[in-house]
Amino acid sequence: MKTLFFTISLLFTSLLFSQQIKIEDNKFYVNDSLVYKHDVKKILMANPEALNMYNKAKSRQSWGGILLATGIGLCVADAAMGLTTENKTYPTVISLAGVVVAGISIPILSGNRDRVAKSIDLYNETAPKDKNKLGYNYDMKIITNQNGVGVNIRF
Repeated sequence: MKTLFFTISLLFTSLLFSQQIKIEDNKFYVNDSLVYKHDVKKILMANPEALNMYNKAKSRQSWGGILLATGIGLCVADAAMGLTTENKTYPTVISLAGVVVAGISIPILSGNRDRVAKSIDLYNETAPKDKNKLGYNYDMKIITNQNGVGVNIRF
C-alpha cells in the first residue's frame, strides 16, 4: 500500500511541473492552475530575454499609470479650484499641464499587454519540451542499484 501511494504521489508531483504559461483574462496559468504575477518573474528567470521584456513592460505600465493619475489629478484639482474661488477663469495652466501629462501617458501605456504576451510566447518557445521546468531545473528519476530502488531528484 505504501509503495502504491508513493508511486501515485511521485507521478502527481511530476505532472505539476510544466513549462507552458498561458494568459487568459490578464491572468497567468501554468498547467491550468493560477500563477500570481510575482511568481511569473520566478518562472521567467529561466529565460533572461523574456524576463527582461516582461520587466520592461511592467515598468512602462507603472510609469504610464503614474503619469495618467497625475494628469487626471491636476485637471480635477484645477476644476475644484475654479469652482470654489471667486476667480472664474477655469482652464488655467494647471489644466493644460494635466492634459499634457495624461496625453504623454497614452503612448507609454499602449501596447503593454502585447509586450507581456510576447515575453510569455518567447519563454514558451524556448522552454525545452522534454524537461520539467518551473523557474528552475527539476529532474526526477527512479533508480535501482545493489541496495534497492530509490528516487533521484535534482534541482
